[in-house]
Amino acid sequence: MRRLDIARHSPWFAVLLGGAAGALLTALVVTGGLEGAVEVREPAVGATTSPTAAVYLTMVNPGGSGDELVAASCECSRRATLHLSSIDDAGVASMAGIDGLEVAPGATVRLEPGGSHVMLEELNRTLEVGDDVVLELDFASGQRREVTVPVVELADLGARDEGALPLERG
Repeated sequence: MRRLDIARHSPWFAVLLGGAAGALLTALVVTGGLEGAVEVREPAVGATTSPTAAVYLTMVNPGGSGDELVAASCECSRRATLHLSSIDDAGVASMAGIDGLEVAPGATVRLEPGGSHVMLEELNRTLEVGDDVVLELDFASGQRREVTVPVVELADLGARDEGALPLERG
């Protein structure tokens, strides 16, 4: 049986161990396992029998580098897209798809009625108060966040201030 002389090969073990630790660190950052990853708070979607629904939430970036929400998907819909609602000077409301939502370092970004939201399209079921849907958010950094979103009364979507919704989960 051959014996490995660790003392003679220790510089190589240090390199291998350092590489493995770097790979683990990268994996943790990508999956949101380290501090500094974008946090998702106050998710909510309104109850509906319509084929579409809007998800609202708050993203907080406590880290030192920015990120961007670039895509979403949901088990309850065929498609989920990022949208921005606006009202022009004449009072006409419109909605348009957007490519992403930046979350600067230290910033809080609210997706709320009358503004940005995740549009769930072609729902595969009715969303009833008390249900949950699972939303996946993809960021430019490679981070993917899975968020449990409570279904609330449509009238309660405007009351998403910190702690205002009794069904806060995430």
